Amino acid sequence: MKKHIILLLSLLTAFVLAIQPAQLPKAMGLTSFKSEDELRRVASIFAQRSKDYYFAYRDNNVAESLAPSLDSKGSITQTNTQIQGIDEADTLKSDGVHVYTLFENVIRMYKIEGDTLKLVKSVKYDYEKMNAYALLLVNDQLVVLATSGGWWFRPYQDFGPESNEDEVKPDPGVSEPSYPGDGSNLTEPEPTDPNSGVDGDQPVDDEPIDMVKPDGDDIIDIMPIMPPGPMQPFTHHVMILDKTTLQNEHHLEIEGYMIGSRLNGTTLILVTSKGNWVAEEDIKDLEAKDVLPKITLDGEDFTFNVNDIQYINSPESLNMLTITKFDLSDLSSSFKHLMMDAHTMYMNHETLLLASTVYTYNERTLWSSEKTHVYSLNYTNELTLTASKSLNGHLLNQFSMDEYEGVVRIALTVGGEKTSNAVYTLDADLKVLDSIQNLAPTESIYSVRFVQDRAYVVTF
Repeated sequence: MKKHIILLLSLLTAFVLAIQPAQLPKAMGLTSFKSEDELRRVASIFAQRSKDYYFAYRDNNVAESLAPSLDSKGSITQTNTQIQGIDEADTLKSDGVHVYTLFENVIRMYKIEGDTLKLVKSVKYDYEKMNAYALLLVNDQLVVLATSGGWWFRPYQDFGPESNEDEVKPDPGVSEPSYPGDGSNLTEPEPTDPNSGVDGDQPVDDEPIDMVKPDGDDIIDIMPIMPPGPMQPFTHHVMILDKTTLQNEHHLEIEGYMIGSRLNGTTLILVTSKGNWVAEEDIKDLEAKDVLPKITLDGEDFTFNVNDIQYINSPESLNMLTITKFDLSDLSSSFKHLMMDAHTMYMNHETLLLASTVYTYNERTLWSSEKTHVYSLNYTNELTLTASKSLNGHLLNQFSMDEYEGVVRIALTVGGEKTSNAVYTLDADLKVLDSIQNLAPTESIYSVRFVQDRAYVVTF
């Protein structure tokens, strides 16, 4: 009788364990995947949970560890930067001798001559291949950031009505037509193909866009409901050009979309995210290369394996966040692949802060609660996770995070049934030193600036 009871209890225990939902692996701090079998188990859990939840599952437990002290240093004037000496990509850059602009997929190089600009050279990229959107300037190199793959429309300018030849147009690349020159004396050279290897001798044909013109004067642009042909993976391009010839020297490609980029000296930090979704029937064949991004430099592939995939405490989603550290002086690189999401970044001369917000729907109150996870990484040597923290609310943008004299400051709006705002100060371990809670009830943050030891918070 006793044996029967033991057998019955064993079977009951096995049954209870079998019907319980599978749990994601948990660990303290940063942990690597051990095998592709473990990766497939995690993918299976996310596939099952996606049937029940609209938003991807996120674990709210965040480890806390050591973060370094931070500092700032001076630099020459740059465009649109949050931290002095940390450059951010923009559509206009200058080294004091030349001005470089990016407009309608065309890079233009102007020479500064007194109070006027002389157009020297231009390069046009084919929209069918990539969409160039921002520039960085470092030493003798011009860095072009571009995207390709997925599906995007051509810029609205290409869909507009035919231009009037008598219409006076401003000098392209100059924000104010009357200063530093109205362009009346400029003869713009034909844009060149940056990959042609020939300096200024290979103009790129601009393919016309098919349009249908009805009885009236309006032009209707034809946009297919679905992409024409197979959709290519969304890829980010980092093209390194000689800033005097605008010839392409090196080409880094990273699969995924851009979260943000920063430049410290010759060190370029890129944060990208590759979205991953796997059908349940395909999980059995899932391999590490299927979720890791494809990364190439000048056509040569970087190789990764399942041990290169890491998570903080517990995997947050099947998406792959990749942090790339790329030195423009010697082309050396290092990568960190994290199974997590992020949407906002802040970077100073030592530390990279990443933030992601999780929304959890409450069926009882019919409101969603918000938590923002903040991760601190040191990038001076190897990319190293130093601290992490979870706070209530969501960030407005990158200016909602800052650091001054070793103290991290964060401003958040706490949404829900009763909206309010908060400002936190955190120490080197990202532990809360102090906070202002319930700031401007019923309002939301519309702008934040931290200036030395003051915070300017605009709510409405």
